[in-house]
Amino acid sequence: MNKIAFCLLAFALSAHAASSPEDAAKWLQKTIAPCFTRNDKASLAAREKIERTAVAPALKALLARDNAEIARTHEVARLDFDWVMNAQDVSTEWKVGSAKPDGKYIAVPVTIRWGDTSSTHTFLLQPNGDSWLIADVRYPNLKTTLLKILQ
Repeated sequence: MNKIAFCLLAFALSAHAASSPEDAAKWLQKTIAPCFTRNDKASLAAREKIERTAVAPALKALLARDNAEIARTHEVARLDFDWVMNAQDVSTEWKVGSAKPDGKYIAVPVTIRWGDTSSTHTFLLQPNGDSWLIADVRYPNLKTTLLKILQ
């Protein structure tokens, strides 16, 4: 099965009630992680689908604004890295940690490795009916969040 088919199948299979922190971590591992371990056309298409279907409206609007600015100016806008990876490289491994409630979100730490380097950042997920949405990402090494960078 090719990479895009696998990622799209993962989206379809993730349709169940979004409720517990464990569900959030499983969703992130099964639905998002497989789409970010290669940098081929299928992975790029899957990333676009994630931005359309698995990102909260406020974050989606800011990402769209950043992409529009890049298209208009042909320059780097606010982001100079892949927002999921917090890097410009392709990941070779995702390790999803234990999720826990964090205010109105479920916080899921993810350690992403590329080459000899790794970074752990936290995805903030919000329930969305039978699935989840990525509302923000905390980057501890940058001491900021994706929303703050994009605003």
